[in-house]
Amino acid sequence: MCETDAAGDLVDVGRELLWKANELAAQVDAGVQALVLGCGERDPQGAADQAYAAGADEVTVGWNAGANALDSELAAAQTVAVARELRPAVVLFGATDFGRELAPQVAEQLQTGLTADCTRLEMDPESGLLLQTRPAFGGNLMATIACPARRPQMATVRPGIFPVPEMAIEVPSVPCSEVWRPETCGLVEVLSCEDASSGETVADAEVLVVAGRGVRDKTGLALCERLAGLLGGKLGCTRPLVEQGWLDRSQQVGQTGCSVAPRLLVSVGVSGAVQHLAGMGGAECVVAVNEDADAPIFSAAQYRVVGDCREVLPELIARLEGVR
Repeated sequence: MCETDAAGDLVDVGRELLWKANELAAQVDAGVQALVLGCGERDPQGAADQAYAAGADEVTVGWNAGANALDSELAAAQTVAVARELRPAVVLFGATDFGRELAPQVAEQLQTGLTADCTRLEMDPESGLLLQTRPAFGGNLMATIACPARRPQMATVRPGIFPVPEMAIEVPSVPCSEVWRPETCGLVEVLSCEDASSGETVADAEVLVVAGRGVRDKTGLALCERLAGLLGGKLGCTRPLVEQGWLDRSQQVGQTGCSVAPRLLVSVGVSGAVQHLAGMGGAECVVAVNEDADAPIFSAAQYRVVGDCREVLPELIARLEGVR
């Protein structure tokens, strides 16, 4: 399922799901069908073209022209109708606010299972089962879940877990297989929408410095902030720093915060609990600084520095300042 934004464009997680769907489909010799859901007085063909460019083989569009916000009740009816017609083996949803509202309704109507907030998806080519991995038991371990008795197999995936695919340079405008326009209104009418946050978040960062409990005090946190500035990145943190009131919850990286996929992530004083690792799995390159040589964060890092961050960071900052 591909959700659209207020401008009628695919949100990034929809493109991420198409990337993963292509990878899964290749393992079982299947195709990829995109269901694009949108609203407003605009031509839905543009969103359909974006889905094709992101890797969809076929596109179905559900578009509520008379609404200014997506309606999960109407979207569930459309999703269920498409699923019953096409009988897909797997249906993926982005774990956005709308996706988390929509997916359970679809699962209930189709009488199938749903695994929420997956961080890894793999297809078993022999059984055709979707192996859905997500944090469990308060994030203390990773559980792999399968749905052998019901179809379709359904999962939600948090934004930022998978890469955003490169859009095809030239994709011919192919008519959607169907444009569904509801004749009725949902039970809820959205009068207006307002963004809860202003500007970019840590989820948008190309370079991210994440501070953990190991920075110890605000002096250590200031070093992390200085490093982020020199690298042209943003400052993130783990849950303990939010709970101490040092940084805002919008800067938290992990299962209960933001999922991030920067090109470079510098982890400073972060132990690497499962909950945190689940939110940074999309990072291309991870540099970890921790005085505990056995810290779990090192298992996710390409570059590892064992030492006190209050001694390591000043050296790194001095070198960066020297090349400026």
